Amino acid sequence: MSYFNFMGHEIFYEEFGMGDPLIFLHGNASSSDVFKPIIDLYKDDFKVVLIDFLGYGKSEQIDAFPLDIWAYEAAQVLELIHIKDYRDVKLVGMSGGAIVAVNIALKEPGRIHKIIADNFQGESSSPQFLESLALERRKLLSSIPGKFNLRRIHGKKWHTTVVNETKAILEFGNTPYFDDLSNLRAPLLLTGCRDDQRIRKCHYIHIYNCLLKKVRHTSIYLFKNGKYPAVLAHPESFSDLAYHFFDDDDTIQIYKVE
Repeated sequence: MSYFNFMGHEIFYEEFGMGDPLIFLHGNASSSDVFKPIIDLYKDDFKVVLIDFLGYGKSEQIDAFPLDIWAYEAAQVLELIHIKDYRDVKLVGMSGGAIVAVNIALKEPGRIHKIIADNFQGESSSPQFLESLALERRKLLSSIPGKFNLRRIHGKKWHTTVVNETKAILEFGNTPYFDDLSNLRAPLLLTGCRDDQRIRKCHYIHIYNCLLKKVRHTSIYLFKNGKYPAVLAHPESFSDLAYHFFDDDDTIQIYKVE
């Protein structure tokens, strides 16, 4: 197992395959293990990189998360990018990991080739989303399957991890970025599932189309069926889409949400 040091803390990461670096960024209350079933779809053509953000999975546990949690996690990934001297980096982030991916590209655009943001929350988290998140976390922490899964992912400090992370998200959800999204230079592909029960259907219609107008080089692709996240709900179709998007000699069709 490989680790790197970030501000005195040990962060876990793994590499698979050869080629341009393709970094998968997990969502909140999760770990990079969620991507293990899909690695084979990418590792023949990319150097697939998985990372557990500090406080998650196999990385060092911490007592509290800073309120600027997504900027903090972006800084961790940037540290790894610098240590390994990754260039032309492709990023795939889901949920909170998508926010991290955009922050990385805003902070250091010269290193980032393209971004796929799956189940993306947009410029800020809506009050409805934050309310839904708080309710979902309460249910997760009180259910036996939820507790078991969180302990499996995060170890003995699973409860503290999820409670502290949720607090940081709820308090910082409306200011998650280093810079205005209109300054994003890397091409951005927004993805999701229209049947996602975690997000209201109007989310994709409003948020994604607003981003389409504001952020240059933005594309949208929504899968009609499936639940959150699309990268895992439609692994083969999503990988085909990713290959198409990452191809420098090709431009992906823009799918507006009707």
